[in-house]
Amino acid sequence: MGLCSVRCSVPRRRAGATFLPSYSSTLTKYSSFPIQHFAPDRGYTRVKAYAVGEAPGVNPILAGTSAQWLGLMLGRDLAVGSDRGQVLQGDATIHVEFGATGITADVLFSGIAVIGGGAARPDIEWHDLAMEEDAFERHESPSERIRGRFYGPGQQEVGGIFERGTITGALGGVRD
Repeated sequence: MGLCSVRCSVPRRRAGATFLPSYSSTLTKYSSFPIQHFAPDRGYTRVKAYAVGEAPGVNPILAGTSAQWLGLMLGRDLAVGSDRGQVLQGDATIHVEFGATGITADVLFSGIAVIGGGAARPDIEWHDLAMEEDAFERHESPSERIRGRFYGPGQQEVGGIFERGTITGALGGVRD
């Protein structure tokens, strides 16, 4: 994960909610992909992940080739237990095939672990995500989904959000 650093904000309280530290990356220039975690004083926890940036709105035209974006994923594990709310970080690889009949993306998160130390987590991956208008998405269930988009001139960056099981987070990367 030597590509970038992760910023952490200061915890704060506001109008009946405790905002725990937010995490974001310094990796990208044209997009941002932070995660926010806050605990309303109503007995539940909420995590918000998002990706924003300058999106060109068109697929790259590279028929018959492939490209790869490298970066990281950030997430919060909301599983019940002593690890609840732990911040996870891992490597993100987004591989895109520009075929004659369509464009597909594969997303792999590897080297996932709790920031600051902790046991390694299993890899997370999605395969054959169809791309339309410079974006990819799959929504299998409320806790199994991913959505990503390419950002910047020439689709130099990628950003997105995901949920897999008890993990909610964001991803981002730059073209390799």
